[in-house]
Order: sequence, then C-alpha cells, then structure tokens
Amino acid sequence: MTEVELREGLVEIGDSSFRWCNHSIMNINIPNSLRRIKYCAFSHSHRTPIRLHDSIERIGYSAFAGCIFTNFRVPPLITVISDGISGCKSILSIELPENVTDIGDFAFIYCYCLRNVALPPRAVFGDFIFIGIGTQGSGTMTDLQRMFGLKAEIISELQHRFVGLPIHSLIYYQTYNQLLILRKNSLN
Repeated sequence: MTEVELREGLVEIGDSSFRWCNHSIMNINIPNSLRRIKYCAFSHSHRTPIRLHDSIERIGYSAFAGCIFTNFRVPPLITVISDGISGCKSILSIELPENVTDIGDFAFIYCYCLRNVALPPRAVFGDFIFIGIGTQGSGTMTDLQRMFGLKAEIISELQHRFVGLPIHSLIYYQTYNQLLILRKNSLN
C-alpha cells in the first residue's frame, strides 16, 4: 500500500490502523473532519512528511513512532506530547505549538537526528525525552545530546534561543551549523 485516501466525515483513525505497513505509505489524504489519531495508527508505516490540519485534537501514544520523515508539525490544539513520534530516526525538526504544557518521558526518544525544535517555555518535561541507545555508556547519542550534553542544558537552550519569535515561524529555517553558531554566540 503506497497511497491512502481517507474520506471526509472520518473523525478518528483507530488503534494500529496502518501499523507496520513497512514504510510503504508515500501519500495520505487527511480529511478536515479528522479529530483523533489513536495508538500506533501509523507506526512504522509512513515514508514522507504528513500534513496534519489544525483541527486535530489528539495524537495517540506511538501514533507516528518509527516513521521515516524529516519534519513534523504538531497541530495547535495538541497540548500534551506523549511519544507519538518516538523512534523517527531520520527526523530533523519538530514544530510544537506554544500551548503545549506537557512533554512526556519518551517524546523524542531514539530521534537521533533531531536538531531543531523550539520548546514551549511553560511546558513540563519528562526525564528521558532526548535519549538514544547507549547514553549511559558507549553507543549512539542523539544530535542534541552531542551538541548540548545534559537534558537540562538541551531544554534551556531550546527554550530560550527563540525568545520573542512565534514558534510556528521558527522551524525549518535552521540548519545544524546555524544552531552551533547561535549557541557559540550566546556564550560570548
């Protein structure tokens, strides 16, 4: 299955609906009527960026876990991020709405390439949101861990580097090297 067309009127995509489609889904039409994406709905199935409209109210646990895409935009009605996009090993940037209040323990776990995310200043963070495999000893670290080190340093940097700018306009314009330059300049 490479293409999915969902009809207008659909309100919810159920648990594991498209789970383990072997990253074969290249195109999906999300209707404006959709409000909820449930547990593991697209886990390990999607290969290209997915455009979620602003009326989506809930993204379930592991809904997009293990998908292959580089950018992800969380709709503005979402206030809690669990681990809907964990394990997206190729994701570079995530756009979070300013009204996110809670980012769960495993929100970005195993997102090794994640380099660009503006963290809402009032959000509460789980303990393991940025970890990769082997962070206690040898093994793979996430790019954010390599750049900033500890979770507290990552959060501080990502909450304050965009102060005064609207969150939705921040993502996608920054490259890895620009992020390092910003960090270096902020230390001077």
